[in-house]
Amino acid sequence: MTRRQGAHMMYTTLRVWSALAVVLAAWAPLIAQESVYDWRQGRELHPGIRFVRIESTQPRKMVVHGVRVGSGMPGIGLRTTPRRAEWAEGKTETDRQTTRDFLRRSRSEGRNMVLAVNADAFSPWPAPYNQSTPTDLLGLAVSDGTLVSRGTGSPSLLELKTGALRIAATARDSDLSDARLAVSGFALCLDNGKPIDGGTDLHPRTGLGLSDDLRYLVLVAIDGRQPDSHGATTQELGTWLKHFGAHRGINMDGGGSTSLGWWNVNSQKADKCQLLNRPVGNGSNTENLPSVLFTPTERANGNNLGVVIDTPRTTHDPNLFLFIDDHWIEKRQGMTRVYNQALPLDLPVIAPDDPRTEIDCAWGNVIREADGKFRLWYCTMTMGHNGAGPHEIAAAGVWGRGDDFTFHPRSDADRPDVESMLGKYAESEDGITWRKPKVGLIDYRGNKDNNIVLTGQRASEQTQGALTNFDGYTVLRDDREANPDRRYKMVAHWESVHFWDNHAVSGSLGRPQKLMDRYAAARGEYITCSPDGLRWEQPLERLETLPSGGGDRLLVVPDHRNQRFMAYVRSGGWSYPAFSYSDDLRHWSPAEPARRITPELVAAPAVECMIPFNYGNQDLGFPCGMDKPKGQFTVMLASRHDRGEWSPVDQTGGFIPRGRPAVTTPREPFRCTTNHSWSAMRC
Repeated sequence: MTRRQGAHMMYTTLRVWSALAVVLAAWAPLIAQESVYDWRQGRELHPGIRFVRIESTQPRKMVVHGVRVGSGMPGIGLRTTPRRAEWAEGKTETDRQTTRDFLRRSRSEGRNMVLAVNADAFSPWPAPYNQSTPTDLLGLAVSDGTLVSRGTGSPSLLELKTGALRIAATARDSDLSDARLAVSGFALCLDNGKPIDGGTDLHPRTGLGLSDDLRYLVLVAIDGRQPDSHGATTQELGTWLKHFGAHRGINMDGGGSTSLGWWNVNSQKADKCQLLNRPVGNGSNTENLPSVLFTPTERANGNNLGVVIDTPRTTHDPNLFLFIDDHWIEKRQGMTRVYNQALPLDLPVIAPDDPRTEIDCAWGNVIREADGKFRLWYCTMTMGHNGAGPHEIAAAGVWGRGDDFTFHPRSDADRPDVESMLGKYAESEDGITWRKPKVGLIDYRGNKDNNIVLTGQRASEQTQGALTNFDGYTVLRDDREANPDRRYKMVAHWESVHFWDNHAVSGSLGRPQKLMDRYAAARGEYITCSPDGLRWEQPLERLETLPSGGGDRLLVVPDHRNQRFMAYVRSGGWSYPAFSYSDDLRHWSPAEPARRITPELVAAPAVECMIPFNYGNQDLGFPCGMDKPKGQFTVMLASRHDRGEWSPVDQTGGFIPRGRPAVTTPREPFRCTTNHSWSAMRC
């Protein structure tokens, strides 16, 4: 080969590689669709809502707008166009609105709508296209439980009264008794993860889809009939829905109707309602125009679908004054303040599923979501074959002795070490009547038909057995968290149930000291995250600076007034409670003692714990005293203003009356009923 031939071959090779690189670059967006988009790269428009804009050049110019909505997140809801005042079925069912006008009007009516997209097809749509006129919808539509338009057999997105979403074909006589909302499209464009061929016509497209686990609603708007985006086929729409995480999807009304708008809280413009896509509402095809001459136009649509985020509810209210002490009173004369005790209900609100083998023992905390629902997380301790708890189970050799860590159950009541403590979940509309939903997440005794959301299994796997169980268990919603997959946080004390194996209380089992040192080193406070408060699948992260004082009674609550979190910690031992503060749940202040809260105040040998919370424009707390020899638990009341000292409010009696005295049971001489179930109070 001559030097010239070699140079020519190298030039030809480089040219081929350059051409191939151009082809690969051009097809990159289509190749990318074969995988699922990483939504961590998307822009968060609002909590739980992420957006991405993608420009493609193959197989033609195409601008695609994708949105993922965390439909399972509490506080996120859907709304649609209501039926018109003079509704006539099949004739004049709604008043047409542009998607942005629908969003604006919803906000003016008090709904915190943050995103909207066009929905059902409609007819007629007389010119001018952006004017409100009566119209008839082509497909099922339900708004706030009210029928707007009957089904035609086409696929619909339905929201049930339970909040669950599903996609189903709906006929004229479909049973809609459980439906709160419905919008409909022309046909499925994605089914069971497979895009469906629907012809070669190119148009602007709107698509709605659901992820396989039904946790996410996916919206896609593809621009068309314009210089920078020529439109898409229905199969391409299905491919993009799949790329953004949908498993099943609908081709909705498109063309000039395709519109996607949002409420931009950071906009400096007077009108914060802005378009995310570039609609062609006037119906014109402007593909051959120069890009600079194209102007988006909006069409008034017969039906729109909006995403609403309810404002989180808190007990902080700067305008609420509770005269529980004299802080707000300049002078008083002839007045006597009387403190009433809370009145317990006759029956517990949460009781053990199997009182013979389990105790719903403690550490419960409640979040009230923006939609008003109360959510409770609580712990159940498994009590074992003799009903005496983990120490007795260990002492009996159920979890082995010495170097033996195999499981030796005496009966089904004895559980593996990672099931000595179970995290459970309940819901309520009023805080009094609770239901235990079967969340189907964790296999327990061969069945997932339960309300268990946490065991020690994942922690044990992460730490090679150094952690197996938890207490001091708190779940919080962090509304400032940018990542929706980490919106809920759990802070808990974790340790191994084997930490106590060489103590007499657990039978002095003769475990190797090297292992005992490892258990002691791992014992501490940890945080983990969840998208919904139910799926706790992310690794534990240790909280090195939280001055817990060790073990149970750890409790973390939001301090809405000061935009931070506060934790009750036991650094004061049994003499007084102490508190630590954090802005991010990871970095904590040194413990601040509440020295006025003493054993004398709580009429007990020890201050067991204290539960603080915002109420109005002050803080309240329940100091609790424990007298184990007498089997008594005392609950008092304390207050604090402006980050000052905690002070007792009423020292003459307990705020919550004591439960019934201890009673004799066949297995134990004393058992206090109030220690084993959750009760509610009326104040």
